[in-house]
Amino acid sequence: MGLLFCVCLNTNMLPLEIIVQEMRNLSDSSEVTEYIFSLGEELKTDNSIRKDRANYVRRCQSQLWVSASVDTAVVKLKFDSDSKYSLGICAVLNQALEGQTKKKVLETGIKSFADFMQFLPAPRQRGMQATLNLIQSQIR
Repeated sequence: MGLLFCVCLNTNMLPLEIIVQEMRNLSDSSEVTEYIFSLGEELKTDNSIRKDRANYVRRCQSQLWVSASVDTAVVKLKFDSDSKYSLGICAVLNQALEGQTKKKVLETGIKSFADFMQFLPAPRQRGMQATLNLIQSQIR
């Protein structure tokens, strides 16, 4: 199935296709929100990220900082936010992108996340796009 369905070895997160399937089985938007919060609670955050303009995600509803780098040919990601919802979205991005090659991450478009994004309100979709854009710009 490709890049987005890899299992990230350094987390206990679920593959994206399983996350989407579980979300489809939820009965209403409040359950979806709780599920996204739970993904955010599982994501390991890093409060050592510099809280500066270079790491700040603009167009995100919450304060969110991202640090992306390439280490031994693979992308490493760090996230910090006080919002579990934003971190839940980051958990999905982390699941798909962490440990991938720079080339694969740069080739990943937001449409790759369409099945997940259908559950997000429009402002959160824009925040997810902005987060992906920042990750890609930091590793260029």
